[in-house]
Amino acid sequence: MNSKDTGFVIAICLLFISLFFFNHLVFLGQNLEAGSFEEYALGDYEVHKQKAMSYLGEECIREVGCANQPYLFHLLAAPFSIRDSGFFFFVMLFIGVVIPFTVFKVTGEKWSVFFYFTVSNFFWMARGTFTNITAIWFVLLFFVFKKHWQRGLLLLLSILTHGYGFYLAFLTCALIYFFETDWGKVFPSFIAGCDGFTGKAKEIVTTRVTEHTPLTSAKTSSAMNAGNLLSVFWLTAPLPFFLIGVWGFLKEKQFAMICLTGLAFIMLGWSWRFLLLIGLLCIVGVSFSFKHLPRRGKQALLLMALVMGLVQFYNFWWESAKALGLIC
Repeated sequence: MNSKDTGFVIAICLLFISLFFFNHLVFLGQNLEAGSFEEYALGDYEVHKQKAMSYLGEECIREVGCANQPYLFHLLAAPFSIRDSGFFFFVMLFIGVVIPFTVFKVTGEKWSVFFYFTVSNFFWMARGTFTNITAIWFVLLFFVFKKHWQRGLLLLLSILTHGYGFYLAFLTCALIYFFETDWGKVFPSFIAGCDGFTGKAKEIVTTRVTEHTPLTSAKTSSAMNAGNLLSVFWLTAPLPFFLIGVWGFLKEKQFAMICLTGLAFIMLGWSWRFLLLIGLLCIVGVSFSFKHLPRRGKQALLLMALVMGLVQFYNFWWESAKALGLIC
């Protein structure tokens, strides 16, 4: 990764953040005060802001439930949270630069940042579910930091990301080590015949990964339902890009990510917030695919992503305008 690629990545991030502010100022008619952003921020924006500010001596209001929040994201945000606007700009830095740069580090493809803002509505959904986003961000970090002590440290820190953060991190780490292990050296060769695990048996162990079907019903409103299931293949991981992403995982032999994608569908039966994990993994998969396409294929994929980005932007504007009462 050279400095030109890094500069390209930062430029794309700043471009889309500028587009976000342009929409905020021009299309929605708001000002740059953080308070106007809070009016249509998703999830628990106010809760997380209160928690971050509580580390600076501000009172944590019990009514918003900030006392029960995990720690890591709020500790990172606290130095910026002297003012409401400081917290807001930290959020934009985190979801608009840090996470897409992590995607770039995982894939090694500079255009992955463009796909981050256009293929999935991850950036638009991530305006309030910050502890969830932090836990999902840690999934990618396990693919960036590959030394045992680094992954061990990430596993410990994951306890502070979210209620399910450690379990998601442990599962990710286990899958990575499972597919990184040379099982031919672990098991005696006679188990698989004369060829040992260098023959057909090894192929079965290392390539056959079953993708589970998602749950279509749940007992709680926060879990999976038919509308959420449809939204997966419409905005979160649009079906053409989802299929392209799976192909990218196969080309890069990222079987752990295939398993994580399948498990994320299953976990939608517990919480809709796993849509975010599916969306981020879709972005990574599409970026892997881009590296293996011929020139015309890359041009076509970029055009598709641009069109999808316009759809995502319109959807974001429509939802924000409704939240602000600008349209019915």
